Amino acid sequence: MAAAAVGKSAKAPVERFALVGQESVRAALRVRVWAGEPAHSYLISGPRGVGKFGVAQELAVLLLCDRPTETGSCGECPQCRLSVQFQHPDLHVLFPLPKKKHADEEEEEIVLRISELVRQRLDQLAADPYAETRLPKSRGKDGEDRVSRSEDAIRIGYTRWLVRMANKTPFQARRKVFIVCHADTMNTEAQSAFLKTLEDPPERTHFILITEHEGELKDTVRSRCRRIRLNGLPTSLLIDHLSERGVERALATSVAALSRGSVARARELLSSDLNATQNQIIDFMRTTATGCDPVKLQKLIEEFTSGADAGRGRILDLMIAFWHDVSLYRAYAGHPPVPLAFDAQQDVVDKLVRAFPHALPDRAVSEIERAAAHLERYYSPDYVYYSLAIRLHDAFGPRRALVHPERPHR
Repeated sequence: MAAAAVGKSAKAPVERFALVGQESVRAALRVRVWAGEPAHSYLISGPRGVGKFGVAQELAVLLLCDRPTETGSCGECPQCRLSVQFQHPDLHVLFPLPKKKHADEEEEEIVLRISELVRQRLDQLAADPYAETRLPKSRGKDGEDRVSRSEDAIRIGYTRWLVRMANKTPFQARRKVFIVCHADTMNTEAQSAFLKTLEDPPERTHFILITEHEGELKDTVRSRCRRIRLNGLPTSLLIDHLSERGVERALATSVAALSRGSVARARELLSSDLNATQNQIIDFMRTTATGCDPVKLQKLIEEFTSGADAGRGRILDLMIAFWHDVSLYRAYAGHPPVPLAFDAQQDVVDKLVRAFPHALPDRAVSEIERAAAHLERYYSPDYVYYSLAIRLHDAFGPRRALVHPERPHR
């Protein structure tokens, strides 16, 4: 099946993964595999862009390696050379598949139809563990992939194929490994079919499930896995990483503060006009705080939804960063100990904090996260942003009353 990495001679040199941080998790996994105590099933969860796929890839290579050590895979055996490039016949990577073109189309036919896209994505992930882990739906005029998120899913036909492959003996290595990207896209039927295999896993077979939304998986599926939670990277580590890649230290500091520990977000921010986007966020917050003027809102929402940022939720990430700044600025009475994410707009943050002393940052962040979940499920962006504006207006609360000195009585 084409979704599996196909074994062929690997001519490219083996390169170590360009992973950033997550050292304690990676070290613990290396020790368990080296000691001969790997789990049959792993569930790696965490926010986007913090290294989930990279950790899964590193674990998969280690499980297939002929000579693993306490410090990791050998990087020299045939298994390492093939698996690091996703060309090993015993390493399979599953992506959510697009919807069927017609009712009778089988899952295996879909995979054959998109096999070239799968191979391209695997090559990208072999070079960069922070690359996109959904298949492209199409390619835009600018050459960038347009990623489908609405109807892609791991359906029961795909899960049945996974179960059949899991019950076969390894082709070349001593083990088989299956990496399931966006495992939360398995529907209820698919999860139920997969659960039986998790409860009684075949020998020498390992499953690595990756998800940003662990709660979408059944409790019974989660309980059968060794659960690994990856958190965002420390800001200082992300600043160092960006600086090492040639980013000016001041810009690296600003981007790291906005990225919430995500390498992927940091890279996206660097490729955009960050200052212009931040100013759009400020305008949106001003408008929602002062009454949700429909004309201004419409213009701002058109800017949000027409740009490249709209589908990826980057706008909402920046909104959350804004409210984190509000919370920090208020907690330290206008003298935060670290630079704000919206440092260049600190005067505006100051004015909003003073004008709306009863604003509720936690509530605002919750509303923005709910909006992000709606965008992820392909709700209308216009509807999501309009609805969010109304809820943020409530989160700002009443404006501080202007107190005028009393006029003396005559």
